[in-house]
Amino acid sequence: MKRIIILLALVGITGISGVAFGDGGFKNMTDEQILEKLETRLDKRITRLTEKLGLTPQQVPKIRQALADGQTQIFELKKSNVKDREEKRAKKKAIHQSTKAAVASYLTEGQKEKFAQMKKQGHGKKGRHGKKGRHGKKLRKMAKHLDLDDAQKVKMKEIFKSKRQGMKALKESGASETELKAKRKEVRQASMKEFKTILTPVQLEKLKTLKKRQRRNGKKNQEK
Repeated sequence: MKRIIILLALVGITGISGVAFGDGGFKNMTDEQILEKLETRLDKRITRLTEKLGLTPQQVPKIRQALADGQTQIFELKKSNVKDREEKRAKKKAIHQSTKAAVASYLTEGQKEKFAQMKKQGHGKKGRHGKKGRHGKKLRKMAKHLDLDDAQKVKMKEIFKSKRQGMKALKESGASETELKAKRKEVRQASMKEFKTILTPVQLEKLKTLKKRQRRNGKKNQEK
């Protein structure tokens, strides 16, 4: 319990169990459970950085604090009244960048090079949204929910890959938020047409149910 109290003071959050954490693994958890999980995550990140970068005992508490500060800002963003997804995504990206800069400020030049390489490798393996990327996570969820066979998984993976590459190219072209929003809608409609050529009628019904549930959850999260 003492360690939880220390983390609570470190992170500076109270009443966080009411926050909509989405897929962060915190849903329906008590404050104490959330804080325990947060501490475990911080411990793992510090352990990994220490192993990879050779952090000194003097560096560890400073870097841990920088990571905790970034975590606090993310939670505050989740609790904020920001409704626009693009605005929230931009703010989240800015927090990640500032946290990265804060961590780097405590590193030696040699450690900074290793840290940059770690980030580069991490993006290559995991993408921007966690293990194997957001699309990989979405595909795994769909595969489980729809009971996809191996051939269907391959085809669905190709659809997600094409979708991701198309959106990436559009973003890099400097398209406006309005253009991006319109393109996302167009891509979703095109993807659904492709899904119909791959999935069985039963799977399509399950997919519609899944999407309805996701929309409801999204609205609930925005209202919180």
